[in-house]
Amino acid sequence: MANEEIEIDTDALQRRMDGAMASLKTEFGSLRTGRASASIVEPIQVDAYGQMTPINQLGTVNVPEPRMVVI
Repeated sequence: MANEEIEIDTDALQRRMDGAMASLKTEFGSLRTGRASASIVEPIQVDAYGQMTPINQLGTVNVPEPRMVVI
């Protein structure tokens, strides 16, 4: 058992890591230290008219002050 070789599909592993990094970059892109950003609510979906709809399609998203998001 100690001498068994483990096969790793490095191409599949690289694709999964690239996908994870892209997702992380998107998440980090929505963060702004010290000020609010309208992009922080983009992934939020709500049930409207019987289907899931992005919240920014149901109303206006404004950032009137550095620490406030108004929908």
